[in-house]
Amino acid sequence: MKPSRTVCSPLVSLTAVLPLLLAVPVAASTGEPLTPDAVVDMKTVDRVALSPDGQTVLFSLSVPRGDEEESGRRHEELWVVPAAGGEPRALTHAPGRSTQPAFSPEGTAVAFLAKRSGDEHTQIYILPLGGGEARRLTDAPTPVASLRWSPDGSSIAYVAQDDVSDRVREDRKAGRDWTVVGVDEKPRRLWRVDVKTGVSEPVSTGSTSVWAFDW
Repeated sequence: MKPSRTVCSPLVSLTAVLPLLLAVPVAASTGEPLTPDAVVDMKTVDRVALSPDGQTVLFSLSVPRGDEEESGRRHEELWVVPAAGGEPRALTHAPGRSTQPAFSPEGTAVAFLAKRSGDEHTQIYILPLGGGEARRLTDAPTPVASLRWSPDGSSIAYVAQDDVSDRVREDRKAGRDWTVVGVDEKPRRLWRVDVKTGVSEPVSTGSTSVWAFDW
């Protein structure tokens, strides 16, 4: 039987939340005709968040790949700008994708998802807004799919699918990459990671898959 896909644990919201993505062009209009090439080259804002004190806007900027780069997904940078207006400031730079940015409850740091040099999978990073380099928080064996800060900022909840077995991993390396429904499927597990120590612990158990959650 295929495992049920329900939601559980105190962190999990019982209501599914649909993502709202903005697609606001950031390039000023030049008066030139809008062509397919211009659309492809357009930079867009994909996600926006307001700081807890309402003074700063955090947003992710989708950046097209250069002509000299290999084909693939667009880069995604993180930027901040004063809510009252002013000069935007880049927090991360292309190449690469920094996604799902979120202010810490006290507004002093930003958590985001990224797969950087040396990472096998997408992980959670934390970047202090007062200066300094981003710190990788998690070491999940599979890509982290989503994140939420705890209200007190001491931990972050995230979802990551359980790792496959050694047998399935060897099969995939050999080209046998099919999935047997109800056998090879792994649940999406809800985890909690301590911001100071980086220690993660599972919140959901069993075959339950978590698709939406909140504190």
